[in-house]
Amino acid sequence: MKTHIIGIGNQKGGVCKTTNAIHLAAALGERGRKCLVVDLDSNLGLTLSFDIPLTTVGTFHMLTRQEAVEDVIVTSESQQERASRPGEMITLPKNVHVIPASRRIENFEKEFASAAEEDGELKFISPIDTLGRPLAELSGKYDFIFLDTAPNAGTLTIAAYKAAEWFILSSTAEKLSVDALRRSMRDIIAAKNVNPSLRVLGAIMSQVDGRRKLQRTYVAKVGKDLEAAGGFGLFETVVPSRAVIGKASTLCLSLFDYDPPSSEVSTTNEVRDLYRNLAREVEERVDSKVTTSEDEANVVEQVVNG
Repeated sequence: MKTHIIGIGNQKGGVCKTTNAIHLAAALGERGRKCLVVDLDSNLGLTLSFDIPLTTVGTFHMLTRQEAVEDVIVTSESQQERASRPGEMITLPKNVHVIPASRRIENFEKEFASAAEEDGELKFISPIDTLGRPLAELSGKYDFIFLDTAPNAGTLTIAAYKAAEWFILSSTAEKLSVDALRRSMRDIIAAKNVNPSLRVLGAIMSQVDGRRKLQRTYVAKVGKDLEAAGGFGLFETVVPSRAVIGKASTLCLSLFDYDPPSSEVSTTNEVRDLYRNLAREVEERVDSKVTTSEDEANVVEQVVNG
C-alpha cells in the first residue's frame, strides 16, 4: 500500500482547513481508502471537532516519543468516550482514524526541550524533524495521512512541510485568505530546499457564494496564480457555504455520519457529493505521473511575489 502524506493549511485561520480535512478523509474512507488525520494545530480544531478529550494522549506524546505511534491513534474500535458526553462514544467516519492533540502542543518547543533533557536521543533531534520517524512507521498502513496544520509557520507546520509529499491549500474567497495563501506558497518554496519532493496538490476554495462577483473574482485569481505556477492548480470542486456543514460540526460528526432532517436531505447530499468529487480529484492527482520541473519553484516565486 502506497501511503500519501498530505499537509493541509493556510497562513490564516477560519479558512475551512480542518473542515476540509475531515470531510475529504471521510469521502475517501467511503471509497474504501484508509485515512489518518493528525492534529498539528495548537487551536486543537480537529480534536475538538470529534469531541475527543484533551487529556487523550496524542500528537505531543508521539513527537516526544513518550508513546508509540500506534498507541496514540483514536479509532472507532477504541471506544473512546466523548469529552462533553461521558458514556457516549466518539463517532469517526468509516475507515478514518485520528491522532488528536492536547494543550501541550501550544508550547511545543519548550515542552520538547524539557523532554529532551530526560531523553538522550531527543537531544540530537530538531523539533522540526520529529514527524519523520512516526510517519515512516505508519507507511503502508494507510492510503492517506493528512496533516492538519496551524494557521502560521510555527515549528509543527514546518515539520509538516519537511515530512509531507503533498500540500493542499485551503482558502475562502476573500482578500485576507487569498493573501495568506500566497504566504503559504512562499513557505512551500522555501521548504523545497530541504524537502524537494514537496508539491502543491491544489487549492480548495470553500464557503463560496457563486452569486457574488467579488468572490468569483478571488476564486479566479487563485486559479490563475496556481495555473501560472505549473503542475496542479485549483481543484475543480468548489465548496459553497451551506448551513449543514456547521450543523454536522456542532454535533461533532462528519457530513457522512450526519443524519439530517427531511428538510436538509437534499442540501446534505449536495455537499457530500462535492466532497466525493474532491476525493476523486485527489486520487487522480496523487496517482498521476506528473513530475516536478526544475523551473517550477522559480515560476511559483514569481507568482507569489507578483
